[in-house]
Amino acid sequence: MSSKASKKKKRRVTRKSKNRQWVDACLNDTTIDALTIKERATVAKKLSFSFASVSVYETIESYVENRQKKQKKRVKTTQAIEVDDPAVASTSIRRITLQLSSQVDEIARSLTGHVYGSLMEDYGLVAVRPTSDKTFQYACTTMDVDIISMQLMSSNSNGMVMRRQLIQQAVDRGVAFEIPYSGFLQQQRLQFISNARVLARATRGKNIVCSSGCGSVYEMRGPYDVANLLVVFLGLTEEQAYDCLSTTPLRLVEKRRQSFLRGRKNVVLTPVMDASAKEEEEEEGRKRKRKKKDSGLAVTERLFDIS
Repeated sequence: MSSKASKKKKRRVTRKSKNRQWVDACLNDTTIDALTIKERATVAKKLSFSFASVSVYETIESYVENRQKKQKKRVKTTQAIEVDDPAVASTSIRRITLQLSSQVDEIARSLTGHVYGSLMEDYGLVAVRPTSDKTFQYACTTMDVDIISMQLMSSNSNGMVMRRQLIQQAVDRGVAFEIPYSGFLQQQRLQFISNARVLARATRGKNIVCSSGCGSVYEMRGPYDVANLLVVFLGLTEEQAYDCLSTTPLRLVEKRRQSFLRGRKNVVLTPVMDASAKEEEEEEGRKRKRKKKDSGLAVTERLFDIS
């Protein structure tokens, strides 16, 4: 009895010592208003989540059309997470989920370099939701996105098959797959668990993001409860379950931020100066060079005793 108690005690200490930052990568399953966002983000903070993300759901065609027209409605929707409460707004991650409902050729024509740049500028996470086998293959092999969000509740009636080879290609490219834990809480969850297990086996427990994706705030759970669901239903290890809620989503956000800064560094880091300021800077540079030269001569005189 004493040995079992000591093991349990040691396990609790290990959990506390890691000081993980928990992330809920998607608080909603559909687009919601600002009041509901604030409610769910506040609950997520009480459940010990350090960061939370609310997703905007659009098709690629609607996003491109709104971007071209520069509608103010779209800007307000993308920034809906920025609520009045500064404690909630400071821990929010903006995300968009694009539904791939059109043909692959149309998707390739729509997602130009300018559209990708706009997505990186507007959102911290970019996710796609394939609706057919061809769009799933295109998302795994070609698209520059962070997350592939699957319809795990359906029985793949559109002919979409989660092939291990395609999933491994996406994992090698750094793309993650999303499993919303709200599916475990539904009454008809057998199909969801079956599809989620296929996904977990194909990825070998790597590059999985577990989010709430809840239809109601009452379905939200704490990180350790969610980790237990992943361990029991999907057979993941404890460490893999924790990574689904902390390490993997944080890595995706940091990767997206670095790629954005890398593309913009020549613009952001180069100051714009007028002629007088430029002359002053050049004069300061000449003074520094003369001072360095004079100090070098003084050191030479001391070393070789030159008089």
